[in-house]
Amino acid sequence: MATYQHSNDFTVKKPKDLTKVNINNFGELLWWSYNFGISPEKLIAIIQITGDNVKDVKKQLSQSS
Repeated sequence: MATYQHSNDFTVKKPKDLTKVNINNFGELLWWSYNFGISPEKLIAIIQITGDNVKDVKKQLSQSS
């Protein structure tokens, strides 16, 4: 199960690695959530199923639409 930890930095940040969703960085979590059009909570739930690979997350999102 994925765990969520964040720093005190609440700045939305474009990830350096655009192939993986890093839910342990709050700024990147917000960036990915915005780009996928879903809440951070939903994104975390999807990653618990698919893992952090962006292609797998996109595939899961397209199947649940």
